[in-house]
Amino acid sequence: MVVIITYIPSNSSERNEQLLRRVKQYNTWAILNATNYIVKVKGKTVTDIRDELAEFLQPKDKLMVSELSGNAAWRGFGMDISDWLKKHL
Repeated sequence: MVVIITYIPSNSSERNEQLLRRVKQYNTWAILNATNYIVKVKGKTVTDIRDELAEFLQPKDKLMVSELSGNAAWRGFGMDISDWLKKHL
């Protein structure tokens, strides 16, 4: 399953390094920008992933984890991200 993780910090000038380190613990991941990540996981639900990441959130932060269907279109990303998306979606 491939999911997109959207993280919105309550303080927009703050980057959550702990959350990013946790995202990078998933075997296959790509960073779209500072607060949007795509990961490929096995044996987990979107709820599992949300709950695993929740411990790194501040009380007013927002987090959404959504399964990707495989149909996607994009523009403006570098070849590394484009290649990752083509391979894993």
